[in-house]
Amino acid sequence: MDSQEAEGTVNATIARRLVTDFLLPDGDEVIEVMPGEVASIVVTGRADWRVEPLREIGTTETSPGYRLFVAESAMTDVGDPEDGFAVLPDGRAFHLNDPAQLKAFHRRVGTGPLETAFLVASYVEPQPAPRFLVTGPDPEPPVLTGDGPTRVTLCTYTRRGEGERAYERWEVAVGEDVEWTRANL
Repeated sequence: MDSQEAEGTVNATIARRLVTDFLLPDGDEVIEVMPGEVASIVVTGRADWRVEPLREIGTTETSPGYRLFVAESAMTDVGDPEDGFAVLPDGRAFHLNDPAQLKAFHRRVGTGPLETAFLVASYVEPQPAPRFLVTGPDPEPPVLTGDGPTRVTLCTYTRRGEGERAYERWEVAVGEDVEWTRANL
């Protein structure tokens, strides 16, 4: 088995576990896991999930000490919300869409301010569609400030139909813990 096949097998095993532990409704079961070059497809009795490892979030590479995965429905077009997961080397996984788990993950791993803010803005709080991080000047790039907890201000948008975007401004305070607010622009 070459290293790419081994990586695919590891990713498929993690994908099965993430779907089973966090996304599978009661009474459903995993039928099959199909590893792929980019993502694994987890087939269940009621839904299929595409689970992919990511090496960066926003404009930042992920920190050492964890692996970032994203899961989305494999049965629909692009546009469904995504679930984010952080998986530690010991196998412990955190569902980043859950604010308490995202905070516990940050306390455990100590991700940097910009990376943490990108994780918050990408995954927490209910969302009708995927959020996209604004990393350029339209409407404004991320800004880091502060004494004490570092404050990161950044913008995201969701697509609301043909050519329409709904923008949000995030204020994320990153220190020993993480706090945030979100406002529509």
